[in-house]
Amino acid sequence: MPYQATDALILNKVRRAITLNRIAGYHFCGNFLDLRFEDVRQGQALVSLRAGPQLQRPDGQIHESAFAVLADFAMASAIRTADDPSTRLATVSINLQCNGTQAFDYLNAYGELVGFHRQGKGRLGQSTVKIYSEKGLVASGLGSFMALPAPKDRKLSPIAWINQAAPSHPVLVPDCEFNQSELEILEHARDCLERCASLGKRPDHYFFEHFIGHRLRRQAQGSKGLLPNGPHLGNRVGHVQGGITLGFGMASASASLDDTWRLSSLHAAFISPGQGEALLSASSVTHQGNYTAAVQTSIHTNAGAGVLELLSSHIRSQC
Repeated sequence: MPYQATDALILNKVRRAITLNRIAGYHFCGNFLDLRFEDVRQGQALVSLRAGPQLQRPDGQIHESAFAVLADFAMASAIRTADDPSTRLATVSINLQCNGTQAFDYLNAYGELVGFHRQGKGRLGQSTVKIYSEKGLVASGLGSFMALPAPKDRKLSPIAWINQAAPSHPVLVPDCEFNQSELEILEHARDCLERCASLGKRPDHYFFEHFIGHRLRRQAQGSKGLLPNGPHLGNRVGHVQGGITLGFGMASASASLDDTWRLSSLHAAFISPGQGEALLSASSVTHQGNYTAAVQTSIHTNAGAGVLELLSSHIRSQC
């Protein structure tokens, strides 16, 4: 096998995330992306993401789903600084403006608390984000998050790695001691690597696309998509993590247009938790001109419950 070393590195990343996930307060997705809380203080949060073979797109850039999770986390982390750090936050809306800057090495997201809605029932926090790569500003945005009580059957803990960095090389839990959901994650990772090998594709460019599991099919004036659910996608309460859901919507919208188009902005309204066996997407191109296009995307559960409504703008690429 020409990529044995890369396969081993990616599987060790999976095992590390499973090991770290046994510490309460976070989830596999955050540990696997290795999001780092560089500076979290009153009203502000700097969260970073470093490129790795497990997170890349075919063109070598950091995958857009990892970008979406980072944006979600930076804004939510800024809000949590004004409350109990273990607070459960549900993403309500995210607006992002993207300028087309590329990201191959790292992404730094600066979240800042704007405040809380003054007339709402409950505690709705609002925050902004600016995201930079090694090439400069990539995107800026605004998000809102609702503070919710923990499910009755569990106690939520704060993320363990906010005030101290997660260990780079923890003592890994042996595979023979994995529980059922942990074994499911590991086997899924192995299947994805085998799929890359069978298709003759580099694992460091195609693994994450298979691991996330977007299945998209372009149609006339739109696209349809399927995102199988699993423990590798869940948040602390077992729902599909909000950034993963947003990344699925972004991918579905982009799949509705050919490769000459680039995402320029989006508005996402979250409706209900992503749960069940799978999420389904339906995108339709509502405008396509010489320079710009608009796409409307709906995501729902396999039982039919609405999860996300996304309106995105796209710009025709120079190439």
